[in-house]
Amino acid sequence: MDGENNNGFIKKVSGKVVQFSKEHPVIASTLVIGGVCFGGAPLLVSYVGFTSGGIAAGSAAASIASALGSGSAIVATAQSIGATGTLLVASKTSVIAAISSCVGGNIVGKKIEKKFDVPK
Repeated sequence: MDGENNNGFIKKVSGKVVQFSKEHPVIASTLVIGGVCFGGAPLLVSYVGFTSGGIAAGSAAASIASALGSGSAIVATAQSIGATGTLLVASKTSVIAAISSCVGGNIVGKKIEKKFDVPK
């Protein structure tokens, strides 16, 4: 695709996304919040110091591990996420994040529906 055709495609798709979001705010907000949770968690734990090579010395992760103990479930889960760069191996965390994103998306969606008087 050349630049002009690509631009038209992006406009068309973004228009459909906006239309879908207006028609289905609960689903749209659930997808956004879920994406942020699942996409953001590996970046955050890596930034804090839970890396693929282990806990980075002198990092916030090292302080957390020191305070909670390296056998802590929180430290183990964060290290698992940091080591793999994904939430998929942390099954309990994945389930909690999925449920939280659905509940949060539902709450946000209902507020959007109420504020903009979206018909059901």
